[in-house]
Amino acid sequence: MVKIFDDWRSVLHFLAPIPLIVKPIVLLAVTILFICIELAEKEDFDTFAGDLIEWCLGVYTGFALILLFKFFI
Repeated sequence: MVKIFDDWRSVLHFLAPIPLIVKPIVLLAVTILFICIELAEKEDFDTFAGDLIEWCLGVYTGFALILLFKFFI
């Protein structure tokens, strides 16, 4: 069963991509690096999937914040 936000690193997985939204090429590079590091940890698939979901939620949150800022400014 995939668990999200199950440890302290989950908060980092969520918050890390938010400031990277400003520079999409940096976001892409860091996302690739994140996936490589997660694969190198050799955790089970459920843990990997949960970490990836947390990362994606952070990316989506960052994009939503950018759109909100553009809408209100």
